[in-house]
This record gives sequence, C-alpha cells and structure tokens, in this order.
Amino acid sequence: MDGCSCQLQGLGVPVEEQHLELTLAAVEAGDVELARATMAHGRLLLDTIGKEPAKALSRLSTRAKWAVAGLRPPDT
Repeated sequence: MDGCSCQLQGLGVPVEEQHLELTLAAVEAGDVELARATMAHGRLLLDTIGKEPAKALSRLSTRAKWAVAGLRPPDT
C-alpha cells in the first residue's frame, strides 16, 4: 500500500503541472468558466499529492492563481 501511495504522488506532479498549464491556457483564451473550474480542481489535486511534491509546483501554481484572480467576474 505504501509503494502505491508514493507512486501516485510521483504521478501527481506531472498531472498537476498539466492541470495548471490548462488553467493558464484557459485564462489566455478568455474562458473564465474553464479557468476557474480547472483552478478549483487544481487546488484539490495539490492537496492530494502532498506538501513536498506540491512545493515543486509552487511557482506555476502561484502564476495560475494570480491569473485566475485577475479575471473579470462572469456577466450576470
């Protein structure tokens, strides 16, 4: 069971990296809904992979977070 957990954490880093890149691409494309949804899921993934692996993604995560925060609220 322990080996499986480590293996999943190792796989989580590239998956999370792609998720954050997708968030940034959605921001660049102006897709507010997709950007916010992928960022929300990204936060869940970061919590899942653990603190040490998440540290490797801190710059990208911060970039994505600020990009999403800079989006205008959706028209209502």
